[in-house]
Amino acid sequence: MSKNAFITGITGQDGTFLSELLLSKGYKVWGLVRRSSHDDPIKRIELITDKKVHLRYGDMTDPTSIQRILEECKPDEIYNLAAQSHVRISYDCPKYTADVNATGVVNLLHSAHKIVPESRIYQACHDTETLVVAKKGIVPYTELSVGDKVYTYNVNTRRMELKPIEAVHIYDYDGEMVVIKGKRIDQKVTPNHHLLVRFDSDRFANYVKAEDLQHLLPYERSSSVSLVVPEPTFEAPNDIDLKTYVDPSKISNNHYKNLIWNMLCEDFMYLLGIYIGDGFIKSKKSRVKGVGVCSNRGADGRFTYINKAPSVEKLYESSYITFAVPKTDSERLTLVNVLKNNDIDFQEHDDGISFSSFTLSEVFRQCGTSAYDKCIPSWVWELPDSALSHLKKGMLGSDGHVRKTNKRESYCTSSFRLVRDTVILSYRLGLYCSYSMRYLKKSMIKCESRVINARPNWIVSFNQKCCNKIYRERISRVPYVGKVWCLQMEDNKNFLVVRNGKIAFSGNSTSEMFGRSKPPQNEETSFKPTSPYGSAKLHAYWEVVNCRVGLRMFASNGILFNHESERRGENFVTRKITIAVAKILLGLQKTLYLGNLDAKRDWGYAADYVRAMWLMLQHDTPDDFVIATGKANTVRTFVETAFALVGIPVESNGKEGLDEKYIRTDTGDVVVEIDPRFYRPVEVDYLLGDASKAYDILGWKSEVTFEELVGRMVTFDLDRLGSHPTPAKWEQMNA
Repeated sequence: MSKNAFITGITGQDGTFLSELLLSKGYKVWGLVRRSSHDDPIKRIELITDKKVHLRYGDMTDPTSIQRILEECKPDEIYNLAAQSHVRISYDCPKYTADVNATGVVNLLHSAHKIVPESRIYQACHDTETLVVAKKGIVPYTELSVGDKVYTYNVNTRRMELKPIEAVHIYDYDGEMVVIKGKRIDQKVTPNHHLLVRFDSDRFANYVKAEDLQHLLPYERSSSVSLVVPEPTFEAPNDIDLKTYVDPSKISNNHYKNLIWNMLCEDFMYLLGIYIGDGFIKSKKSRVKGVGVCSNRGADGRFTYINKAPSVEKLYESSYITFAVPKTDSERLTLVNVLKNNDIDFQEHDDGISFSSFTLSEVFRQCGTSAYDKCIPSWVWELPDSALSHLKKGMLGSDGHVRKTNKRESYCTSSFRLVRDTVILSYRLGLYCSYSMRYLKKSMIKCESRVINARPNWIVSFNQKCCNKIYRERISRVPYVGKVWCLQMEDNKNFLVVRNGKIAFSGNSTSEMFGRSKPPQNEETSFKPTSPYGSAKLHAYWEVVNCRVGLRMFASNGILFNHESERRGENFVTRKITIAVAKILLGLQKTLYLGNLDAKRDWGYAADYVRAMWLMLQHDTPDDFVIATGKANTVRTFVETAFALVGIPVESNGKEGLDEKYIRTDTGDVVVEIDPRFYRPVEVDYLLGDASKAYDILGWKSEVTFEELVGRMVTFDLDRLGSHPTPAKWEQMNA
């Protein structure tokens, strides 16, 4: 039984090529056409396909017309090619471009999901109370700027990474916010915000719009959607060489006790955790008397000093370490065994254990010397996750608590910097966590019978559960007026946020389509459009992704780089060049006017590219693919190649900008001039695609070369104007 295919934009360049391809494969092809006062496009598609396509009137901006056609044709595959595709015109008609290229895709996707959900389809922000887990600490968005590094989640490796901020977006907002609550969940985001979640049936993370979340949770008190947490890897750690962290040149003759240079990783990390929780190093102070110049004996028989300096206090670093683990603490026995196993001489007291060690004190001092400045040193994050588990064991053994019933763990600290480090430690180990502040204005010291002013402290709770579920009944909407913000990240499109002590990886709600991104651009390149056309296409791209993830639709994005043919519209620069070259050869036109000659584009042949569209929908799973030749040429090269193919010798006058001209060397006529009207407000200088993924997975590659593409277009325009190319170079190329 033949398949049904529905094509929007069927009368355009890509639509005609795709119709031919599908008809040759036995498809029944349906097409959407807009009502117009002239019927030239309809006649063209009927002529090309021998009237074998079924055309229906409709409009991408009218969802009722789309639904009517889908009800009639019930397509197996849908190809959305309809667009206002001229980049320069998108500046003149930005709203129309957005209506067709962005809103039109929304209409098509949701109509298809309602009427033909099995068909295959081709095609922002936080509130001000939300904080970010950055390298500099847990901070508000106002303290972050471009280049600052924040913690992100790599959806491919499922590991946590530090990535720099590319941009901070801040907006005024007046509308509804989606609120998601739970024991360890607290998010307040705009409806279009992308949440990073994981489904029970899938190990990998997915991006879901906040406004679509309730649709994925049809039942109350039941959920298959959870927040994302990194996956740890527990490879065996190497022994710790303390020379990596200690300068041996600081050793004096007094530093001979417990001079340790190598330790088992688990023992070292355990002691480091004990110190971070309940350890300190006392620094010794001593007074140094002032020295002066001695004078002669005075009349009273005493010597006197001239210019005597005052006495000063000097602070000498000590290597005397104390772990405040009392005799009554159950962790005391484990600590004693670790010290004995490493031949460390120590003294036991009722309220702690003390010993002297230069090497360990030098390392421990990097973790802070008081309860209010404790932290985990940055070099610790370079160690494997198995080493971090021993660090956590030591921290919990000193200042932590483990419930016997459900093994929920918590850790208490007076250092907010350590709160950030503990959050990172938790997520490195694949554990969900949250924190809360405990503020006691007064604290009673029983043994000394006195009351002191207490500083705030924080409790970090670890959860051993493998999931952190989102429930339908805990999702609501509230009105909001104020600032909203989002970060644009490099590579990973998410970042770690905190709201009211609840922590989650959050996706970008703003991203940008290829524009000023560095070439070559592939599926992982960040999007940065520089035109209304690119921005509208980006909206459509993410709508496809959201429907694929949220509604489980088979929807794929084809990120097609510039593809041309003899069927391209005459207001596109490539076709404008080939028509002008043909007319200049025949004496029908004198001069071709262009804009930026140095813009580089990856040009391919449209018939090759529609073959890639078809291959995407034959693949087992929906995905996004870059389609490109991998070779870029300038507009200048396109012009020179077209003139050369018809035997017209041209060369530049060597000037730059608006003063540059191309002159015909055999007659001296100016055949190309620069017209500032054809410059874009924001130019994209260089687009070069990397289609490796399409080649590896779909087996697709371009077949028509750049020179062949230009030749086909020039030949078509010469034939249309009633002449045929005869230059020897053209005949040689086609031999």
